[in-house]
Amino acid sequence: MPEINPQQAIALIKQGKAQTEAMKEKEEELNEKKEEVEQSKKTVKNFPKTKKDTIVPLGEGFFLKTEMGEENPRFLVEVGAGVILRKNSEEALEVMEKREKEINDHIEELNKNIQQISQQTQKLRETLQKQMQQQQSQGQEEGELPITG
Repeated sequence: MPEINPQQAIALIKQGKAQTEAMKEKEEELNEKKEEVEQSKKTVKNFPKTKKDTIVPLGEGFFLKTEMGEENPRFLVEVGAGVILRKNSEEALEVMEKREKEINDHIEELNKNIQQISQQTQKLRETLQKQMQQQQSQGQEEGELPITG
């Protein structure tokens, strides 16, 4: 087992913890966006006919423009870079499902990274602990008093 510098190991452990916390925060943000997309999908699927002209924000870059007496409302969908396109309900749902898949893929990737960092950090802790135990036992063999604390 190669020896590691304790200060470097501690710094790497702290860095891993900070990275994991940042990724968990990002995951929370993505889950909120996912929830907004899911709510938007429900709204589109269950949208009733309206009696007046209106634009309704549905969340996560989705808007609805309805016109009086319209049976198939057209949704205004933000497709990126501030570009908004008119879509019927089926097309809007397709965009929402695509966005939801992208969010799910990103969450999955974050979880893989979190798990990988956690495993690396755990291995580093175990290596550092074994190294410290070996140093203590060598010190005791040489007649030094054990360090307690």
